[in-house]
Amino acid sequence: MKNKKILIVDDQKEVIRMIASQLMTEEITIEVINAINGQIACQVAEEESPDIILMDWDMPVMNGIEATRRLKNM
Repeated sequence: MKNKKILIVDDQKEVIRMIASQLMTEEITIEVINAINGQIACQVAEEESPDIILMDWDMPVMNGIEATRRLKNM
């Protein structure tokens, strides 16, 4: 089975750690990458091509809504 890559975007590192720990299972190998705002998320998504992006909406620099719009248009 192909490894899945998930990008978690949140300005609170504790939230990223909590979500990542809940996603880890023995059945599926998941590579978790993260970003602390929407602007970084767009850069990371372009470089890493994640299978799934979990995005917070309320973040500094660029919020999740604007980041989602940009990613949709890539």
